Amino acid sequence: MTTHGEGWCFITEAGHDPATGEVPDAPGEQTRLAIGKIVERLADAEMTLDDVILVSTYTTDPSYAPEIDAAMRESFSGPMPAAGPLLVVGLVDPRLKVEFHVTARRGARRR
Repeated sequence: MTTHGEGWCFITEAGHDPATGEVPDAPGEQTRLAIGKIVERLADAEMTLDDVILVSTYTTDPSYAPEIDAAMRESFSGPMPAAGPLLVVGLVDPRLKVEFHVTARRGARRR
């Protein structure tokens, strides 16, 4: 889901393949898929990952954190946005291990 207007963009995304509905088992791969979709949604709002100011990460197991963090660092350049990792009992689709809520502000440029 994406909402944007007046320079703000709010995105909720998870790591499933939109074409097939498949969900990779590895949290890092789920993260990469989710970030790829986040990049597309930001582009629709004429923004990039550099405009992201907050990433709330919801995960079902704290042991996934290093893999999720590594995948995020592959995607973001410069300083990472503020992050709020949250441990949850489960996500809507039990195959999912991670979900992201992203807040972006056009022109925020974290660099």
